[in-house]
Amino acid sequence: MSHPSEAIADLPVHKILGITALQTVIFVVIGLSIWALIGRNPLAFVTLDVQQVALGLGIAAGMIVLGYGLFCGFREFGEQLIRDQVQQFGFLKNPLGPGAIIFIAACAGIGEEALFRGGILILLDHYAPFALALIVSSG
Repeated sequence: MSHPSEAIADLPVHKILGITALQTVIFVVIGLSIWALIGRNPLAFVTLDVQQVALGLGIAAGMIVLGYGLFCGFREFGEQLIRDQVQQFGFLKNPLGPGAIIFIAACAGIGEEALFRGGILILLDHYAPFALALIVSSG
């Protein structure tokens, strides 16, 4: 019996990205459905505020700079991380380019936030104290 990662290894990058996009859509639909089922306005599920977007981009840039600095400052640790990731993601026959990596990361963030913060956290908040709902939905 083959391992699931072997089947993924044979997929072209565009199919991996398509599967990632589909998973994101499913997570968003589930999160939005929970949001609407508990009586929240579906139009308020996503809000775009220029200040929030700028703050998020600024924090992301800071984290990239910090990560790069730590990677360069602790070379042995960074090299070990790379070796570990090669073993973990060795099933990918076709390397992913920067665009694919950014796309997958964005999909992961959008899907997880929609499902866990927009759906599950809001649902749990109706039945438990907010702190507990936050801990459970983050687990």
